[in-house]
Amino acid sequence: MFKRFKNALLTSKKQTVSTVIISLIMAVLYFVCIHFRDFDTITGMYVAKEIALKYILKIIVLAVILFVCINAVRVFFTLRGEKIGKESGRKHRLFFFGSWAFIVGAYMVWILGTYPGSANPDSELQFRYYLGLTPWSMWHPPLSSFLMGSLYSIGKAIANPNFGFFLYQLFQTIAAGAIFSYAMTKLIKLGISKIYAILGIAFYSLVPMFGAYAAWVEKDFLFAAVFVLCVTMLIDVVLKKSISVSQMILISLVTAVCSLLRNNGIYALFPALFVLMFILKGRNRWRVFICMIALVGIYGCFTKVIFPRNGIASTSVSEVIGVTFQQTARYVNTYPEEVTEEQKEIIAKNFQSYDVMKNYDPKINDPVKIYYNHSDPKGYFKVWGQMFIKHPLTFVASYINGAYGYLAPVKADTGVYINSRYDGFLSDELGLKDGVKPETRQRFINYLNGSNVKFPTKYLNMPGLYTWVLIGMILIVCGSRKKEILVLFIPSFVTLLVCTVSPLACAMRYALPIVLASPLLVGIAMLSYKKGEISESK
Repeated sequence: MFKRFKNALLTSKKQTVSTVIISLIMAVLYFVCIHFRDFDTITGMYVAKEIALKYILKIIVLAVILFVCINAVRVFFTLRGEKIGKESGRKHRLFFFGSWAFIVGAYMVWILGTYPGSANPDSELQFRYYLGLTPWSMWHPPLSSFLMGSLYSIGKAIANPNFGFFLYQLFQTIAAGAIFSYAMTKLIKLGISKIYAILGIAFYSLVPMFGAYAAWVEKDFLFAAVFVLCVTMLIDVVLKKSISVSQMILISLVTAVCSLLRNNGIYALFPALFVLMFILKGRNRWRVFICMIALVGIYGCFTKVIFPRNGIASTSVSEVIGVTFQQTARYVNTYPEEVTEEQKEIIAKNFQSYDVMKNYDPKINDPVKIYYNHSDPKGYFKVWGQMFIKHPLTFVASYINGAYGYLAPVKADTGVYINSRYDGFLSDELGLKDGVKPETRQRFINYLNGSNVKFPTKYLNMPGLYTWVLIGMILIVCGSRKKEILVLFIPSFVTLLVCTVSPLACAMRYALPIVLASPLLVGIAMLSYKKGEISESK
């Protein structure tokens, strides 16, 4: 094994250098993110020479550990790649249905144990849209709102409001279970060990937060599952470098549905199709191009024509540029004496009042973002540019402070919770009533909350861990001969970039697509070291 490890280092000097650089960056980010998590600044890292030297030593040690781990995984994948062959196709169907049933059963424990389920303010607003209590808006995806409301209405008509709430959970549980099982079965068909696939199924079914997400009436879990389906469907196209007409139609439809289930879906999927188009040749390239056109066309048809004509308001640009508001607010609060009267007037014009900048919270942008009124965006960005040129490091600090939970594994956050009682909108408008004993519900609440502090779920609940896994797998695939497989990592990487400019500094539900795609992408990285062509067994 040591000889293999040594050979791995000597095989590609360029690969070794890039791994050293990335390992060092990850190590620096880890300690920087810890400081932003605890103090909202990194001043404490260099306040004294002794402290700075101590951190430099820690960074070097962690960088070495990361470098060794990445190369150890590369060696393991190389060894496994020599043994990967075609699995017998006879038991694939049994594995798929067996794992599907297992995942559904595991999620049903959470659904029945917290019956009729839980909701958050976002999903409550989506129900308000559907019930006509609030004007519809694309702030939350109309398709998701319609799906929630329709299943609730059907269940309510059949039995009662509780059953209507339950129907959505059942729907997303069955869909997610089938998708996760399909993804792991796909890996087996391509030659990955069944042991790895079983570990993947265990991850999907036994990590507490996923059961809680299944029992949560909210848009994120279903979207993340369909996201995994999109990546899985692209595997054959990438490996075979060809796409059939039926694949073209299915990929077009599924990617369009995924994009309509969450507003950032299209930004994650379109780049992957765009790069894939240049990998394929001839008519296959044209078919991928048709997929891109279909995705943009269907998405545009709904968001620019169908939704507006039905009175559904468009989203605000503040969702996209909220990170710039945080940077401006940090500058204003850090250097108030340097803000000119003209800059104050422009800021006040765009945010109703200059004093809104005092609402600045480094870890969430809503206290400032909600006051943006689009009055003078050109003037605002002129001020933003002036401030950036004067104190660029303040802007960098604001960015990291608002994204530390995604950049490194420094904080556990399930992003999901269980309602302890039903009151307000849930009881008054939806008519929900507690369907289980309070002590039963509390056990699930305690178990979910405890997963944030207990090993190993504490680390599995850290969004930043999956960022490191993603970066590590990308590095490993870069060292293989099948670099075209990197296309399959693009949706997760783009989602990571979106997370870093999201409203919260650490929110698992935003990173959920990356998390749920991780077992699939690790398996794909392993396949990149398989000798010869990768083909699917029948």
